[in-house]
Order: sequence, then structure tokens, then C-alpha cells
Amino acid sequence: MDLLWLILFFSVSPIAVKMAMKLYILVPYFVGSLIYMLLFSLFEIQVPKTPDSIVYIAKLCIGSYIGLSLKREAIQFSTKIVFLGIASTAIFISFTYVFSFPLHVWLNERF
Repeated sequence: MDLLWLILFFSVSPIAVKMAMKLYILVPYFVGSLIYMLLFSLFEIQVPKTPDSIVYIAKLCIGSYIGLSLKREAIQFSTKIVFLGIASTAIFISFTYVFSFPLHVWLNERF
């Protein structure tokens, strides 16, 4: 049953991508799938766990695509870009910690 549900899930996913393309959403293959998963989460539809081998293959394909699309001439590491990257990472981690404390109290969970 899980395999049938997984096949159905992956076969409907391109429809979400097409809808994201029609709405001119940036990075439709990524954001369309995220919206698709968000809808499943909102309606509390249980999705079977994707096998690890498929996840690893997907990560390999995405990493290969990103790596091949980079041009050596287009990559410029300035101090401004490095500073902004480090600053945005620090801000993201700070927000994660700040918002995790109320959740810790609310859910009564340990870190």
C-alpha cells in the first residue's frame, strides 16, 4: 500500500510544478513541491516515508545540477558576500534559538 501511495504522490507532484510555473513562482520545481507538501501537512494527510536510496539519488542529482550550472567566471568571492553569508547564517541560527525557547516551554520538551 505504501508503494502505491508513493507512486501516486510522485505522479501528482508535476502538477504542482506546472501550477507554480503558471503562477510565475521563482524556482517552480522546488517551490511547487514545497507547496504540495505544505498542503498535505495542512490537511494532515499521512505520506509514507521515502526510501533513503531515493533521497540520496535526488540529493546527488540536485547537487550535480547546481554544480554543473555554475560557471567559474561568474563566481566572485568578495569580502562583502562572505560577510553577508556569515551574517545571514548567524541571524538564522539566532532566530532558531529565540523561537525554540517558547516552543520548549509550550510543549514542555527538553532540548
